[in-house]
Amino acid sequence: NNEVPYKAAQVLQKGLEDGIVESNKKHWTIVADSWYSAQEMENALAAYEKAGTASSDGEIDLRRAYILVDMERWSEASTAVNSALRKGGFSDKKTGDAYVLQGLSEFNLGNYSKANSAWVRASRIIQRAPGAAGTRLHRKVGSPNVLLAIATWENKAARDAMEGSPVEEVQAIIASQADFVEIHFIGEYEAPEWE
Repeated sequence: NNEVPYKAAQVLQKGLEDGIVESNKKHWTIVADSWYSAQEMENALAAYEKAGTASSDGEIDLRRAYILVDMERWSEASTAVNSALRKGGFSDKKTGDAYVLQGLSEFNLGNYSKANSAWVRASRIIQRAPGAAGTRLHRKVGSPNVLLAIATWENKAARDAMEGSPVEEVQAIIASQADFVEIHFIGEYEAPEWE
């Protein structure tokens, strides 16, 4: 039922706006979370923005970026995620998430260089697994909106070891992006003799 969070958001927001309740990150976050629970996204975004302004870390701005990405409001998402990254103060996993969201936003804005840079930063976190040898980003021929990220490993044993006991933060970053990306194993290869 959306009525309870809706009413809670209304009452607390009025208290904040009237100066009855102290205007701070905690109270604006409660308002934003309530609007979000009531599925009032515009009100939630406005309250998250106020909470983010009152916050010294990037957690709230990152929440706002997720909502904006879901709504495909790429320019606003880019601004929110850039604010989150500038403030920082969150885990490597959330930093990786932020870079992926930044890449997704910039890609959809047509800022391919910025998108590539963001994905490279996210990849650095993901590539901390032992034996990881880097990831290359390619645009699919004939499909400009499809990117391929090709991960390479020092050897098959290193890749198999990662899959056998994956690094928790890496798995969390990949899982959090499941709505935006598909991961397919495309095979194994050996480096050409000229490399």
